[in-house]
Amino acid sequence: MVQMLGDFDGNVRRDVVSELVSLGVASAQQIQKSLLPQLFAGGEPLPVISDAVTALTNLVEYSDDLDTSPQQMLHSKHTATITALLEQADPGTRLLAFICFGSPNFQHNANERNGIPARKAALLVCARLRSSSEPVPIFANSSVENIGTNQQKVRGDYCYTVALNTLISNTLGETAVCWVSSTMDLLKFKSFLIHQVSANAFLSLSSESQKSIFEELITDPNYVLHAQVFEVILLVSGTPLNSCIDGINTYIEKNIVNAPSKCKIPPFVKALAMKVYRHICDQFPSLGSVVILCDALFALPSPTVIHEIILALQTVTSPDKEKRSSPEEFSALVRIVNNSLGIDMHFIATEALNAIGNLDSSCVNARQIPLEDILLRSFGSVRQACIYMVDKHPHLFKENIQPLCELFKASGELKSCYIRSAAVATLACMSRRGFADDIVNIVTNGYLNAANHPYYVIEAAIRILSLVPPTAVTSEAKQQVYQNLHHRSHRVTVAVIDAIGFFGEEIILDDEKMKHFAACLSHDDSEIRSATQNSLERMKKRITGDIHLTSGVESLFVGFVTSEEYFKRLAAVHLLKFYGTPAMIKLHEVVCVLLVDPTACVKIEILQALREFIGNQTLYQLLSATFIESMEQKETRSNEDNQVLRETYRLLRCDETVARDVSKFAQQSLNLYFEDVQVKKQAVLLLALVDDLDSENVQSLVDMLKTSDAKILTEVANIFARAGLPLVRLIPKMFGYMKGEHPTVKRKLLRFIGPFKEQVRDEYVQLYHHIITMTTDTDSIVRKKAAELLTMVACSLPVDLPDGLTTTVTTAIIEALVEINLDRNSFVRREAAVSLSEIGTFQPQFIPLIHKKLLKVDDDPFSNILIWRLFSFRWGTLIEKQSKLSK
Repeated sequence: MVQMLGDFDGNVRRDVVSELVSLGVASAQQIQKSLLPQLFAGGEPLPVISDAVTALTNLVEYSDDLDTSPQQMLHSKHTATITALLEQADPGTRLLAFICFGSPNFQHNANERNGIPARKAALLVCARLRSSSEPVPIFANSSVENIGTNQQKVRGDYCYTVALNTLISNTLGETAVCWVSSTMDLLKFKSFLIHQVSANAFLSLSSESQKSIFEELITDPNYVLHAQVFEVILLVSGTPLNSCIDGINTYIEKNIVNAPSKCKIPPFVKALAMKVYRHICDQFPSLGSVVILCDALFALPSPTVIHEIILALQTVTSPDKEKRSSPEEFSALVRIVNNSLGIDMHFIATEALNAIGNLDSSCVNARQIPLEDILLRSFGSVRQACIYMVDKHPHLFKENIQPLCELFKASGELKSCYIRSAAVATLACMSRRGFADDIVNIVTNGYLNAANHPYYVIEAAIRILSLVPPTAVTSEAKQQVYQNLHHRSHRVTVAVIDAIGFFGEEIILDDEKMKHFAACLSHDDSEIRSATQNSLERMKKRITGDIHLTSGVESLFVGFVTSEEYFKRLAAVHLLKFYGTPAMIKLHEVVCVLLVDPTACVKIEILQALREFIGNQTLYQLLSATFIESMEQKETRSNEDNQVLRETYRLLRCDETVARDVSKFAQQSLNLYFEDVQVKKQAVLLLALVDDLDSENVQSLVDMLKTSDAKILTEVANIFARAGLPLVRLIPKMFGYMKGEHPTVKRKLLRFIGPFKEQVRDEYVQLYHHIITMTTDTDSIVRKKAAELLTMVACSLPVDLPDGLTTTVTTAIIEALVEINLDRNSFVRREAAVSLSEIGTFQPQFIPLIHKKLLKVDDDPFSNILIWRLFSFRWGTLIEKQSKLSK
């Protein structure tokens, strides 16, 4: 398999790679799941297995090249060993091969000739000598010059080998340990494995040794050692992390918070330090300090370090952590917010505000938070975080209601609208937390007078009243809102209309106010018209029972209907829909005028509005003459007329009684050859609803399928599926009218039969000759389905049917099945044979006839031996197949 990785055929190489990966995954699955994190980062073996197969593939693929790199030479040296490992029966040993042959890391060994760095073996040496009562001398001379000396390197190699053997033994087993010495050169380059070995050694030390070792290693002048120690600690969990918190706090204060201007420690090491801090705080939240993190953010380190600090801040202040807050933490966070408002890194302020939101309310002093200044100066994400903070501590910001309302006056720049929106959103959060009455009183007393404020202040004030709980809006506030309905600014008018939709249903009983409000449906501004429609719909959802039409509103209809502007006539439609059935019955003449409106969009709109009310027989009787007039056939009809007729049928089929009354018109539309297919679709659904599809409609239904437009064909098929049982009864007849249709069309029709197979048994008995015709179709799927249906017919013949008629029908069915028993398609032949066996089982008196018919058409008496066996098995009688000569 390894040699086949270099095969010329890409399919072969792909299969080999797949098999090798599967082998590695299968081996990993046989190892205890709890042990995998000691061998693979995150406990996921698949990435390492994939890397190993990739490295092996590259080695085989470039084996002819004169590559003298250490990686190539090292892999070439151990290829035979790796192959031998893969051939072992022990799963742990096989998995060791994948661990060894992953992508090696040579960077940290560049100057040590592939040896184990003494700095990485430091923890192991300490672990080896931990039982000695004498002081451990390895850190006595731990300067940069002495790290990596031969003496330390030899001792480090030995300690690493011992610890590695222990790790492999505990995870992969004793068999895998036997191969460690053969693969040591490769295992030396596994950075994660080395860190895991070091982590295991660290865990074996006493808490005092853990603390002293960690602090001494991170104070070493060599920053590479710091990074390696941090990577080791990230693999440690549990109580030993307590011994690291003091050292990591000191490290952050020295190298991040108070870092000198020419600090030699690179950002990635500082980021690792913050990652270790987050790792510790995630398991022990009480050890985390918001103050230290804020001090680190205040120092504005590199973006990578800031990212890790923010993640640590989220961990420490998470509401899921049971950690008590302190006033010092709040003060530190406020300092970060104030410092971040003037710089581009606004995400720092965002996280600080989120953290304040998660603090205990007892530690938060709202007066120290520049709430209005944040909303005025900051970015959108900071405003959102500010709103989140207020939502968490609303009772602390009661004194800010008046200053927040003053932000309604923000103007002069494009972002002023964002400021007003943020103020409205903040007040809305407070209104849902018990301060709605205070907000309504302040807004009502000072911000709704159009004479004192510009339009944008009035708009913002009305918007906040729309968002507070409706029960908190006082009558005075509603009156002031309504007075701005005809404001000179359309933005204010839209805001008033929206607000009425939320809390103004009282105006329905006020004739004068409702008249002015309803008049907005015919406004020249489309935004105002749309807002009024939405407001009416919103009010209607909250009202139970009928809505009574007032005289003032009723007087508007004459002006709406007689207007030359189509949108004003549409206003009458929306108003009728709002008042419902009583108004439509009372103003049925207006409805009739709208039904014959010269503009198609008005007619379609009123037809759609009537769907909810057409079930009322009184209303239908008043409008039926207009419907009949629109459904009667005309010499010429435009596309718009077709759309109106389609909507008419769609409306009338909303009620079964109404649909039954107009079914004759649907029959005319369906059978008219030149009728639009969209109209025919609705006619089919209406006729199916009242079960009025019959044989006269078969040709028309087939004509609907005669189209080259795939979209229309799909729509027609979906309509047939929705028509259900009434259409399924006609499918055998439809096949008789199909000439040259694509097989896909026929197969779609056949799929409709399945759900209604039991209901159509009696109808299909009468259509058996049509089903027999289907056995001669050019499509094998149709022939196969015909055989299945013929079986159903033969087994469903009525008991009281005269014997002569039963024999005639059954004989015709048997002859058709015998004919397709020699079909060129094997699936059809099989279905025909099964059908004949079913008929013989259900009606044993026809077995001799089946026998006779088969022998008559079968040239070779031994060609269908399997079919004969089928018959014998199903009928329970061994039938000897005779030749024609012996008949």
